[in-house]
Amino acid sequence: MLIVEGLSKSFNKKLSLFPNKKNTSIALKNINFKINSGDRLAILGHNGSGKSTLLKTLFGDNFLSG
Repeated sequence: MLIVEGLSKSFNKKLSLFPNKKNTSIALKNINFKINSGDRLAILGHNGSGKSTLLKTLFGDNFLSG
């Protein structure tokens, strides 16, 4: 069983015009779900919607690398 409660992920980017200032982008905010043993799961969404970010946040950056 996998239980995820309140998962959030954000990134800090430097602004090119203002190198000392950072802009925070929220990729995932307050994600909650439960997957029981034996369940199947599909993650669907548009490009840039956070599918890979969700998996990398849960299982590590090397999870999706070939």
